[in-house]
Amino acid sequence: RYIRQGVKEYNEASFGNAEVSYQKALEKNENSFEAGFNLGDAFYKQEKYDDAIKEFSKLADRTTDKDKLAKIYHNIGNSELKKAKKPLSEQKLDEGIKQVEKSIEAFKKSLKNNPADRETKYNLSYAQKLKKLLEDQKNQNQDQNQQNQDQNKQDQNQDGQNNQDKNQQNQNKPTEGDSDGDGIPDKIEKGDNPDKPRDTDKDGQPDH
Repeated sequence: RYIRQGVKEYNEASFGNAEVSYQKALEKNENSFEAGFNLGDAFYKQEKYDDAIKEFSKLADRTTDKDKLAKIYHNIGNSELKKAKKPLSEQKLDEGIKQVEKSIEAFKKSLKNNPADRETKYNLSYAQKLKKLLEDQKNQNQDQNQQNQDQNKQDQNQDGQNNQDKNQQNQNKPTEGDSDGDGIPDKIEKGDNPDKPRDTDKDGQPDH
């Protein structure tokens, strides 16, 4: 009764209510494959991908039926692929690639149980192409980062060389007006006119 109700609600796109109905069906019979599978679908439609994967995985552990396993892993693959959307939207390429890899693994398991399923083949091909695209993008980003680091290092080296050149120029520049090399400018020692010695005490005798 609850399964029929859940199917009706699911078909009406009332996925939250369908989830509740399938949960009630499982309370009556926890081994019901139909209730568990449909519950996983209801989770998926509500974008509760972790819950969907958990529910489908429980079913995979409880059956050896190849047709059922193919459907289970197909849905796990779709859920894993949908989970990749969030990290990719946040530019978290490594996390997104790992998520796509999980979907690829699930689709392969599905095809192992039903090699003729065209939809799973298509989804597997899509996931593999997406992974390749993301890996290429990651490599391009790494190359760009390396180029930026090399450029920054080159700029820093250039700045350092400029500073060294400037310091060297300053070192090579003769000290202004210090004929005796004592560090005290002649202008101070001898007055503004080097030819006229300074006589600060006006005694007629030069200071030096």
